[in-house]
Amino acid sequence: MEQYIRHLNDLVIDENAFAIYLERWLKGIKSELRFWRHFIETKSKKRNADWDIFISNDRPFNLDEYLFSEKTKFLDVGSGPFSSCGLKTNKTKLEMYAVDPLAYIYKAIKARNKIEIGITPEFALVEKLDEKFGIDEFDIVHMRNALDHTFNPMIGILQMLYVCKIGGRIILRHARNEAENEGYEGFHQWNLCIEGSELIIWRPLIKYNVTEILNEYVDFMLEDDPGKRFFTVVLIKKKNISCNYCFHEKLDKIRNELIFKQLSEVIVAEDYKNNCGKMLKLKSIIKKMPVLGYWVKKLIKRIKMRKNPT
Repeated sequence: MEQYIRHLNDLVIDENAFAIYLERWLKGIKSELRFWRHFIETKSKKRNADWDIFISNDRPFNLDEYLFSEKTKFLDVGSGPFSSCGLKTNKTKLEMYAVDPLAYIYKAIKARNKIEIGITPEFALVEKLDEKFGIDEFDIVHMRNALDHTFNPMIGILQMLYVCKIGGRIILRHARNEAENEGYEGFHQWNLCIEGSELIIWRPLIKYNVTEILNEYVDFMLEDDPGKRFFTVVLIKKKNISCNYCFHEKLDKIRNELIFKQLSEVIVAEDYKNNCGKMLKLKSIIKKMPVLGYWVKKLIKRIKMRKNPT
């Protein structure tokens, strides 16, 4: 394991390479938002029974088979605006949390469409879960079709292990080799697949054998039908893992500034195109994220200059 931790740290020491990769990833934000905005606005107008269940607090919890205790603290990582998991179950007392890097903007889209029920995710990056949650905090950590969207999925898995309790489960449900299928566009920068009885994460020139790397720390359960697009991997945590693999402070600053710059561009674009600045409550968001406020002010000034050239 230690050699892989050193390797992960080496990958982020090259600031220029990291920034180029991150910029490529960030291009996926607008396409992701376009998808969800269209999905929500289309479904909201139709308001059929299936849609009402989809956004409801009574939506059945669809992971009952993985529950193992009377009380369950559950985290859905990369949840999207609603979470695919549901909330209602009779098998446990469920305490649900959901996080997503685009949580603020999902909240804005839902508000514009008057959706006030269902799960509301909070802002967090899977690679930085330890900044939001403590060690051994959750019984189950879940991620569906989102690990391939991350900057580095191996660091994401290590972070999920960090916040998961010993004896807890990390449930990964993903499409096979999604980046290859999507031509490495936008968020689709990594592939997940099963080779034999091992979980593999890869992209050109980089390959992680997750089963080999984490064998000391987790037991693996694979649920895979090669004829189907999706597969499930359950990691059962055996012992704690150190969190000393986190990115250096300087690289954290680069990443945060790039992310918030891109998020602010999306918010400003929404403001000027759709006149929903009040609905987005930019001031309250800026108070929580000063870096975002800095970029918002710069972008608003730039847009105003374009609209009113002197």
